[in-house]
Amino acid sequence: MQLYPAIDLLDRSVVRLREGDYEQVREYTDEVLFVAQSFQRQGADWLHLVDLNAARGAAAVNRDLIAAICRLPGLKVQTGGGIRSLATIEALLAAGVSRCVIGTAAVRDPDMTAEALRRWPEQIAIAVDSRDGRIRVQGWTEDSGINLPDFALRMKHAGAKTLIFTDISRDGLLKGPAVEETRKLKELTGLEVILSAGISSVEDIAAARDAGLDGAILGRALYEGKVDLADALRLARQLPQPAATRPVKNELPADEPAADESAVTAWNTLAGQSQQIWQALKKDAAGLVCAITVDAATGAVLMQAYQDQAALTRTLETGLLHYHSRSRNCLWLKGETSGHYQHVQAIEVDCDADCLLYRVKADGPACHTGATSCFFRRLEEFAQTAEQT
Repeated sequence: MQLYPAIDLLDRSVVRLREGDYEQVREYTDEVLFVAQSFQRQGADWLHLVDLNAARGAAAVNRDLIAAICRLPGLKVQTGGGIRSLATIEALLAAGVSRCVIGTAAVRDPDMTAEALRRWPEQIAIAVDSRDGRIRVQGWTEDSGINLPDFALRMKHAGAKTLIFTDISRDGLLKGPAVEETRKLKELTGLEVILSAGISSVEDIAAARDAGLDGAILGRALYEGKVDLADALRLARQLPQPAATRPVKNELPADEPAADESAVTAWNTLAGQSQQIWQALKKDAAGLVCAITVDAATGAVLMQAYQDQAALTRTLETGLLHYHSRSRNCLWLKGETSGHYQHVQAIEVDCDADCLLYRVKADGPACHTGATSCFFRRLEEFAQTAEQT
């Protein structure tokens, strides 16, 4: 099964919408090429990219970013959003896009869609975006009045080879994908069908694979650390398993991590000295100390951030790494939203007393992109990205 990590672009930033609602936007980063490179570095060979500005009929403000991503070696791009003419398809394919996804135009301009399928049969996919069994258009904001099975069969007769099925009610909610509905759509049409929306765990990916689906799109679960992309890719590429041998889905972890009592006790003895420790450390101009975090078992560098006195004190009190968020100017418990807590095993001070090294057991990836470590780009790759921007 092919796995497609997703990037949704809105105003040149990576975002996720809740059930396709433009009023419910969560912005992750404006480092779009950085995210694409991280997916590529973790083993992705396809990327699903949605231009949300174009989907609403706005100007193609993201087109140059799409072209830049297409120039990344070894990464194929499947893109949708605002593709409503043959000229747009030609321009995207010329920019390096491997597959264009037609949505609204497949409903409102069947002649153009049929011609696109005739010209580029392997490079066109049809978006089957459904809520309550009816096809939605115009960035999912309008009900077309067409039911899902009729539309899917209509597209098959027009020459479509690939469908991308989205149950809009599951999009961006992490409440599980519509695996059975997607399987039935594949059975009905006999076409290649890609599952979209709702994946929240590797078990969901295994279920899609074992249902015989051709692909799955992975979005929010990556950005919030619910799924490790490298692990998901390995799982998706395995042969389907018979139902009797599938692993039982684990219960979701509790909101709070289990305490490492021995580590907490060790740091508690130092918590009362946090003020003296802080005074002895050398701070930067902003009154912060650099904090480097490494994996206690392997020594691999995970991330670099900053601490103020409050972050150091809370780290010593709880045994969980706290940082100072410079962008939000507040105390930040690593893992409070993603569940990827960092359990402190050892703390070291450098020779100049201006940097702390934390050795941790991590509950998940350190990077907001879903990568295990924030350090996965070689300088020469970064230089290429800098040239493109």
